[in-house]
Amino acid sequence: MISEYPSTVQEWENDQVENEMEIVLDAVSKLRSLRPPTDIHERRPSFVLCRNLEIAATVQCYQAQIATLASVSSLKILIEDDPSPPGCATNIVNKDLAVYLQLRGALNTEAEHEKLRKRREEVQKQHDTLSQKMNASGYREKAPQSKQDDDMKKLASLLEELEIISEAEIKLDANN
Repeated sequence: MISEYPSTVQEWENDQVENEMEIVLDAVSKLRSLRPPTDIHERRPSFVLCRNLEIAATVQCYQAQIATLASVSSLKILIEDDPSPPGCATNIVNKDLAVYLQLRGALNTEAEHEKLRKRREEVQKQHDTLSQKMNASGYREKAPQSKQDDDMKKLASLLEELEIISEAEIKLDANN
């Protein structure tokens, strides 16, 4: 007898929890990537900048888990109006979420500028590719309206992320 494995159980699926966990794991990943390789075991204070109340609520709900998994000493939630903390390395998770890790004098501004430059190039390339695709002849006639709407949302999201990267670069220059 051969049984189906693994079988999905619809009652166990919860899209909201899956989306929340994706946000949590992305934030943890970005925070961990900010740690310098020289002090792997040192726990430093961290900050999360939320530009959306829904994201802030998710981060608040999972704050302890994020701090534990990211190996940080503390995690403070900032809203859009709060000033960015000085002496911090920055990483952008998505258009609504950015993470900061306090590096207390260990901040290498050149390395941070390089990371932001690479991220800008990556996002700009995605933006240019999507713009080219949307401006291609026949796109409006052939692509379904739902795909066109999704592409417009993605394009707006990429533009917002470019703006966030610019803000991060300006703040990094101002803190030095």
